[in-house]
Amino acid sequence: MTNEDMQTRYRALEEQAALTRAIESRFGPSSYINHRATLFKLTQTSSVEAYQSTFENICNRVTNLHPDAILDCFISGLKPTIQNELAIHKPSNLRDAIALAKLIEDKLQSYNQKSISWKPTNTPIPTTTRNETNIRLNPLLPLPPPNPSNPPKIALPICRLTAVEMQTRQEPSEILQEEEILVEDTVPKQLSAKINNKPLSVLIDTGSTHNYLHPRLAHFLHLAIEKTMSFLVAVGNGERIRSEGHCSKVKFEMQGVGFEADFHILDFSRADAVLGVQWLEKLGKIITDHKALTMEFTYKG
Repeated sequence: MTNEDMQTRYRALEEQAALTRAIESRFGPSSYINHRATLFKLTQTSSVEAYQSTFENICNRVTNLHPDAILDCFISGLKPTIQNELAIHKPSNLRDAIALAKLIEDKLQSYNQKSISWKPTNTPIPTTTRNETNIRLNPLLPLPPPNPSNPPKIALPICRLTAVEMQTRQEPSEILQEEEILVEDTVPKQLSAKINNKPLSVLIDTGSTHNYLHPRLAHFLHLAIEKTMSFLVAVGNGERIRSEGHCSKVKFEMQGVGFEADFHILDFSRADAVLGVQWLEKLGKIITDHKALTMEFTYKG
């Protein structure tokens, strides 16, 4: 092999290595974007095909994710009507789930397109002439006197309740219509945390009265969600979101330190979880530097 052949082959290897680096830089996972969190929050807004394209585009940028977790994430992002049908078939892999979701979508669309046929009648619509509008019609029922001096007293029926019925009416209903203001702090602190060794973003907000966790993340981590009385939460932009349950004693880790807190399930944005006054009051005295964005406190000391 001549020296010219060696140089040609070496130049080809350099071009291939540069091409590999360019492909990885363009299509590989970015270290500055949390594609895993984006994948957990992705939901279907239009067709299954468009949702599949977006899901696969983000999923290709996520590494070290189990196939079962990818399957659960895809199904939980579908529309509720498709999720209910898909739960009956129980697909074992992502390919079968995508194919079944498209078939279910076609079936639902064909069902919604069915309409009830009707025939218009030939009955003419009565019209009113100008002279007829001036005729005052007599009322069907006699009008009451303008100022009755002695209005008739109507006896209302009396219903006597038993002791069991009285206790039932005094008990609170299942859904409590309560409003709670979740105001974003002027300088919120966003940190990285872990639940079951899964990374997530946490927003420490002194303007929030309670702790909140995103429902998609709770389902992905297989956390036990307790059905409690729901309430409305008014967030900073004025939108009202209903709480969907409660997770008790959730263990998480921040900066190498283990913590435990209760979370209300709430579908919000900005972060995967919010730690409010419900968690901060358990830390005791806290020294906060809003300029340096630091918090100092003694935990279990």
